[in-house]
This record gives sequence, C-alpha cells and structure tokens, in this order.
Amino acid sequence: QSGAVAWQFEPKGIVVVDAEPDDAEEFALVAIDAGADDFETFDSTLQIFSPVERLEAIRQTLTDTEASIVSSELSMIPNSTITLDTKAATQTLRLLDQLEELDDVQKVYSNADFPDEVLEQYRDE
Repeated sequence: QSGAVAWQFEPKGIVVVDAEPDDAEEFALVAIDAGADDFETFDSTLQIFSPVERLEAIRQTLTDTEASIVSSELSMIPNSTITLDTKAATQTLRLLDQLEELDDVQKVYSNADFPDEVLEQYRDE
C-alpha cells in the first residue's frame, strides 16, 4: 500500500552546500535567518534542513550569498532511526538497492542507521 509507513517520516527540504569550516558557520546562519530548521557539517560540506515551503527561499538566499550549492531537494527524514548490526545493515543495503532498481519505484527512504564501516565496505563491493 502506497504511503503505509509515511507517518514515520517528515517531509523536509535539504540543501547541500560546499563550504570550508570557516564559511560553513556563516552559511548556516544565513540559512537559519531564511527559515532553515537545522544543519549538519561534514568535512567541507554543509547540509541544511528546512520546512518544505522554505526550501526555494533558502536556496535562493544562499545563491545570493555566493554559496556553492551542490544539491537542493525535497526528502523524507525519519522521525526516529534504528541502529543495525553489521549483518542486518548489509542485508538492508542490498534490499534498498534492489527496491530502487524496480521500474515503478521512484524513491526509497529508510530509517536505518548504518555503521560507517558497513557503508564503506558495501561501497567497495
């Protein structure tokens, strides 16, 4: 059934920006002033979360401040996550890949929290 577990996810806008650590804080503050909810930094990347209706305004504001936008999209963020052990994580990654390959599947979302070492190993396969 379509949307059977949609209640476990919240629609959000996500903007990903290339940002060195010195610039990330400035871009995050600009995004928050434009209506962003939250942000996370990873190395030289800033990931900004927003209400769906604020996504375009935040993207435009960041563009106006000459931020290097990598991507901007609507997504479904899990309300809670489940940490998986190595075996379950590997099996789940395989299942998600198979689901994404189906012609009638547009997008697959997961609430799994995958261990970093499993993601690295799976990526190398």
